[in-house]
Amino acid sequence: MEILVVTSGLQAIEIARRERPALAMLDAELGDLSGYEAGRAIKHANEECRVVLVLSGKINARQMRLVTESGCDEVLLAPTAADQLYDVVAVQLKLPRRGAQRYAVDVAVLGRDGHRPIGGRVTNLSVDGARLILHERIDDGATLRLEIQPEGEPPIAIEAVVVWAQARERGTVVGAAFDGISPTARRHLARLTQWDIIQGADRTRVVLRGDITEATRFDDLAPVLIGRIDFDMSQVTYMNSIGVREWIDFLGRLPIRDYEFHACSIAFVLQASLVDGVLGIGEVVSFFAPYVCEDCDQQEERLLQATNVLTTGTRRPPVFGCSRCDGRLVLDDFPERYLAFLRGLRVA
Repeated sequence: MEILVVTSGLQAIEIARRERPALAMLDAELGDLSGYEAGRAIKHANEECRVVLVLSGKINARQMRLVTESGCDEVLLAPTAADQLYDVVAVQLKLPRRGAQRYAVDVAVLGRDGHRPIGGRVTNLSVDGARLILHERIDDGATLRLEIQPEGEPPIAIEAVVVWAQARERGTVVGAAFDGISPTARRHLARLTQWDIIQGADRTRVVLRGDITEATRFDDLAPVLIGRIDFDMSQVTYMNSIGVREWIDFLGRLPIRDYEFHACSIAFVLQASLVDGVLGIGEVVSFFAPYVCEDCDQQEERLLQATNVLTTGTRRPPVFGCSRCDGRLVLDDFPERYLAFLRGLRVA
């Protein structure tokens, strides 16, 4: 990334018009021309540029109104931690975040004559099996060989049995269960599909992935959690009641007492607002929220900083300008219900 530093709102507008940056991060209270005004001008000249406004201290009603009028895409409260800033920039630029490891999967059909490669793709992968869309007809009971290739790591070869198959135009949708998977392969799959651990200098980031259900096991995760932990929940796509119970039990068994939740997905927030114990003794730093435009029905997910909501007198989420029209983006849920998880939290 190339970083350009400016010292005034007018200079920010001038450079943004000339360089057309992907992202502009502005001090909201700039001297000559406020960040609100500069951000509005930058968005007017280049709708593709993402604008982040940085505010200090408690957010008052005037500032919230100016945030909405500026058309900015995110609000940060200073000072902010490096990881928090990293998350905001990655989300705004739609770049892979820490722990968003990529992998490729090659599929083959096993038979008496060996294995035959088959075209297709994996739509869901877990430690127990996979859901695939294959480019030819496959029947129940067929044996597949999956070679999973994590980025920058050796491949993992696993055999799977097709337990159900549904024909579709020019192919088959199948569900395959892993047959006789080794403990080593299972640990690798857990890291790819359920969590990843990223060691930092002062904190360890644990990225949770996929569905948290009765099939999710945290036995291998708990023993390696030492020190200060940041749980990244952005890739949690679903939690059912049994999965919630397993998660609460897992938090209760942890020997650590210093952990935070970052970039909580909507699925996780809904459970945290509904069920006591989902957050354990941890604090929420940031979370995603569903937004909708009052005029054109544009729907978006916005990453919100918990402090931005907690420091407002009414504890209401910010309102943003719509990127499609001149309308307002508002929370697409009842604030009292969606933000119920904030009730027990306080401003640090």
